[in-house]
Parts: sequence; structure tokens; C-alpha cells
Amino acid sequence: SRALLTHFVRVHLRGPEQEVWARLSGLGYNFRVQQREIEEIPWGITDLTEQVKDGIRIARVLDLWTAATETTAILPTMQRAQTPSQEVDNWKKICTHLKQHCNLDLELRGFKADR
Repeated sequence: SRALLTHFVRVHLRGPEQEVWARLSGLGYNFRVQQREIEEIPWGITDLTEQVKDGIRIARVLDLWTAATETTAILPTMQRAQTPSQEVDNWKKICTHLKQHCNLDLELRGFKADR
């Protein structure tokens, strides 16, 4: 990510950040960072009940737990939930993933998408 490149520049190279990027560009290095919004989520937890509601952090834990590859990872299929129905969709994806990759068959009960 751009944050990683910026950190590397600060730690290992001298000069103002803009100057370093300009020097690297002058040497023929081009940096293109493409990052989805979901990858920008701060992963620290400060309010567990609120932050696991949309399923994003649980999906990240599942990907780490199952050593997911690009083709088996669940996180890229998720979206930041803006509505209760999107939260339910994310949790359906988690249940499907658990069934397919962890041999756990869970049902969603008590979810109401029309809060």
C-alpha cells in the first residue's frame, strides 16, 4: 500500500517525502497503488459489539485462520455495510465460507434486515 511505501521512504531514505518520490520517479520508478476501501479499515478493536456487526473483521480472522489464498479468501467478497441488509449479506457469506472451507454448517437466526 502507499502507507507501506511512505513508511519505507521515511525510515530508509533521506530528504523530504515529496523530494524522495520525485527522485525515485526520475530514476524511472513508477508507483501505482490500487487499494479497495475495505483494505483501509483499521483492524484494532475498540468496541467489539459495534465493530464485528458487519462481519468484516470476522472475515479477516477467517482468512488468517485458514491461511486463505487469493482464490479462497472471503474478505475480497465482503463490502463495508452501510445498511442492515448489507450486514446480513456479509454474514451469509461468512456462513457459506465456514461451510465450504471449515466444514461448519451454521444458520443465521434472529437477523432482521429491516431494522
